[in-house]
Amino acid sequence: MPNTPDIQQWHFRPRSPFILAWIAIPFALGAWLVWFAVSQAGALGWLFFLLSALCSSIGALGFESWRRSWRNTRHGQEFIRLDEDDLSYCIEGVGAGRLPYTWLRSVYPVHTRGCQGVVIEYRRPETDRVPDRLILKDLYRLDLHGAGFRYVNPHDLIADAIKARCREGAYPALPSATSSASPMA
Repeated sequence: MPNTPDIQQWHFRPRSPFILAWIAIPFALGAWLVWFAVSQAGALGWLFFLLSALCSSIGALGFESWRRSWRNTRHGQEFIRLDEDDLSYCIEGVGAGRLPYTWLRSVYPVHTRGCQGVVIEYRRPETDRVPDRLILKDLYRLDLHGAGFRYVNPHDLIADAIKARCREGAYPALPSATSSASPMA
């Protein structure tokens, strides 16, 4: 779906295939543990077989996560889209959903050591409790190959685009990221 004045959409790039080298380490360690269990461990061989199974499981989980991300990004299933009336997203590790702009209360980028992303606080009309919080993370994988986007921080780009969209329409104006004291900053 192309970007039009009414719709802005960004797709994600797949995770780097070089991650597979890090995923291969648990498999290599598991193979070494099997060799050690058979040839060197003697009566404690069963313990090394268990450690080998643990290492192989960790490698398999990492590979499955990478494969799922690769498949989703190759088919354009990971995206952030700003429509006329709502924000739609589908991001590996975050989930998928749709938030009408009327629900949004604050949007700000977060840049800390433990978390980088865009925090979106929103309140559903049927609830009177504290606003819910959604953190869009892993945005460094956004495909920003267009002219002028080479040195743009994707977290700031998405936060500013959402704020601009809320200021254009009849939606509540969001406070700027510098004026709000965010609990995660």
